[in-house]
Amino acid sequence: MIGRFFGIQAKRDKVLKILISISLITAFVLSGCGSSSNEESSSNNYKHDKSNKDDQWDLSKKTKPSFYLTTTKNVKDFSSIIYPSHPRLYFRDSDVDYLKSRMNSREWKIIEQSITSEQLFYSGITLYKAKERLNNLFEDTDYARLLMIYAYMTQKKEYKDLVIHWVLEDLAKISNEMDDLVRPKIARLAEFYDWFYDDLSAKEKSDVRRALKNNIDIFMSLDQAKDPNFIQSHSRWGHGVVAQGLLAMYGDFDLWFTKSYADYMLDDVRQLFIKYQNAERHIGKDGGWHLGWMYAYYYADYSFNYLVWSSATKETMLDDWMGSVTYWYIYGLRSDNTFPIMGDATVNDGGMNLGEYAALYQAKYKDDSYAKLFLNNLKKTDYYYENHNYFMRFIMG
Repeated sequence: MIGRFFGIQAKRDKVLKILISISLITAFVLSGCGSSSNEESSSNNYKHDKSNKDDQWDLSKKTKPSFYLTTTKNVKDFSSIIYPSHPRLYFRDSDVDYLKSRMNSREWKIIEQSITSEQLFYSGITLYKAKERLNNLFEDTDYARLLMIYAYMTQKKEYKDLVIHWVLEDLAKISNEMDDLVRPKIARLAEFYDWFYDDLSAKEKSDVRRALKNNIDIFMSLDQAKDPNFIQSHSRWGHGVVAQGLLAMYGDFDLWFTKSYADYMLDDVRQLFIKYQNAERHIGKDGGWHLGWMYAYYYADYSFNYLVWSSATKETMLDDWMGSVTYWYIYGLRSDNTFPIMGDATVNDGGMNLGEYAALYQAKYKDDSYAKLFLNNLKKTDYYYENHNYFMRFIMG
C-alpha cells in the first residue's frame, strides 16, 4: 500500500514538474514576444519620441519632406522608430482633424457618391448583397478601400458593421492559395486592422493578425519575394504590402506574431526598400521612366510603400523623384487624354489618371503649376470611379 502511494506520488511529482516546465517556457516565449498580462502587448512601452525633430510627418503641411533614415544599416528594434498609436498607415491619429476638414472637398464628395450609390453600397443594403459585391469587385477596383475610409471617416455604424463583418467573415479566412489576391488581401487586412483598431475585440485582432501573418508567409514563399527585381517585377508591390501588414500589427505580439519575427521581417523589407529607392531615384530623377506610361503608374507608385513607411515611422522615404515623373506624363500626353502604348502594355488603361500619383506629389510638395494644370485637366476625364484613385486624391489633395 505504501509502495503504491509513493508510486502515485512520484507520478504526480513528475506531472507537476512537466507542468511547471511548460509554464516557464510559455512565460519565456511571451516575454520574448513583448506580451503583457493581456493577449496583446502595450504600445505604451514603445521608445518612440513624438517630439523628435527628425519626425517630419504632418499630412496637413505642404512643406517638402526631406528623405531621412535613422541609419542606412540594419535596425534591430523597430519599437524605437514606429509611431506608437493607431491609425498610422497613410495617416496618423494626429491627421484625422485635417482629413475631416477635407470632407467638403470634391474628392470626398465623389467617394461618398460612389460608395453610397445604388450600384454599390446604398444605405439599407443587406450584408449578403454587400459582401457579394465586395468579393466580386475586390480584385480589379479600389472599392474595398474606399468603403473602409468612408466608414472610418463618417463613423456611420451601418458602414462600419458592414466592413467589420466582411473582413472578419470573408477576407480574414485562412487560405493557402497562392494567387494575385494575396497582395491586395494583405493591404486591405492591414488597413482594416490599423483604421478600425479601437472597434475590434482582442480575439478579433488576433484573428486578423493570424490571417495577415498567413498571407505574408504565402507571399514571402514566392520566387518574386525571394529574388526581387529592383527595376520592375511584382516583388515591389508585394514587399510594400508586407511592410503595411507588419507596421499595422507591430506592438501586438503573440505566439503567431512575435517581436523577433516582426523586427527581422521589417529590417529585411526596409533594406529592400532602400535598394528599390536607389534604382528608382536613378531612373526617375530627371522625369523619365523606363517602363512607359501605363507601367510607370504601378512601378512609380510611392503610396503603398514609401508614403506608408513615412506615416508609420519617424523615417521619411518620400523623395523628389516621385514628383519628377510628372513630366514624363506631360511629355507623353496626347490630345485625347491618353498615352502611347509602350512595352508589354496591351491596353491604354485609365487615361490621364496614370500620372496622378506623380502629379499629386509635385503639386502638394513642389507647388508645381504644370502638375496642378495636369490634375485640373484630369478632373475632366473622370469616366469610371474604379479607374481613378480617389483615396489618394483625398489624402494628398
